[in-house]
Parts: sequence; C-alpha cells; structure tokens
Amino acid sequence: MIDRSRVLESCVAMKPFTKRLIKLKTIWSKLGEYKAVCVFMHGSSGFSDISKGYMRLMASLGYLVVGPDHIKYHTGLPQERCIRYKTTVNNACKRANQQMYRYVTEFRTNELTIVVNMLKCMSKCKIVALGTSEGAIAVARLRVPIDTKVILSYRLKGSYFVKSRILIKPKGTHVINIYGSEDEFFGEKRSVAARSRRCGSAAIPR
Repeated sequence: MIDRSRVLESCVAMKPFTKRLIKLKTIWSKLGEYKAVCVFMHGSSGFSDISKGYMRLMASLGYLVVGPDHIKYHTGLPQERCIRYKTTVNNACKRANQQMYRYVTEFRTNELTIVVNMLKCMSKCKIVALGTSEGAIAVARLRVPIDTKVILSYRLKGSYFVKSRILIKPKGTHVINIYGSEDEFFGEKRSVAARSRRCGSAAIPR
C-alpha cells in the first residue's frame, strides 16, 4: 500500500523562472495560484543533473515544476532494494528483475496519480506530466485526464519492463513521445530492450 502523505512529503518543486529546487511543502498553501504545473517524473537515477535540466527548462517556460522523489520515499523501507538496479541484456529477463520491474512500474504510476489528483483538488491549473525513461512509463500509464503527456527516452513499444504498448490516452489528453534511436536501454536496434524482446512478464494488464 502506497503512503499518500509520504509521497507528497517527498516532492520537490521549482518555481517558474527559477533554477533552485525547494520542498513542495514550503509553497503548499499557494498551489492554487499557479496557472500551469508540470509534474516531472525522474528516471531510475533520481534527480540527476539531466533531470534537473528538464525541470529548469519547464520552469523557464513559466511552469511550476513538481517532482515526486521515489528514492527519498523508499529510503529506510524494506522495498528500498527494489528501486536500485542496473539493467543489462543478461539480467533483464531474470525472474527477480521482472518482479522488481513490476513493483517499480506500479509504484511510479500510483505515485504520479496521487500528485496529479492532489493538484486537481487544489487548483484548476493546466497540468503537464513529463517523464524520462522509467518515469516516462508512469506518465504513459496515467489514467487521469490532464492537458499533455510528454514521454521522453522511452519508446512506446514492448520492452523488458512491459510486454506490449502501454500508452493510456484519456480523452482530451495530448501526447508527445520523444526517444533516441540509439538509446542504450530503449532504442530501436542495439538497446537492451531490442536485444531482450522475450521479456516483459512484468507487464500489468490495462
């Protein structure tokens, strides 16, 4: 069972036209004032320099950027070992890893759903969900209608994470999918996903 309060406690934020991460709770009472919010879902490495770069980009466009930190959420919990992994062609199909992918996929989607629903309750703002790699899977699977889904560094086809197309597109939601053909993990030819196509038993039924 995911702890809603712990998810929201883990969230960081970046105000429009700024470059500094702050704790979401410090601006909690003012969330209703923002007209556009981007929920950023980081990849498996957490808030790396690349992730912060995406957040700064969206902030520079006038968005309040909110990012749940699932690494912080899991710190000290028994499941902490489930979220730290290095996928290779040799281990992508192992049963233990497939169970781990299933847990991560479920958790990240539920995490995003909690944050989006919270924003919808507190504001009538435009909501964009932007995810990269592991975080992009959560964005693709989000069932709650929002303005736009931006799915980066993940190809919307089967992979060792999921065995089939995973895009859920609620009515009125726009979708942008950008990935590199040479992406190490999800590219079209020599990636881990392309070389381990038999995987995907972690997939969750739609």
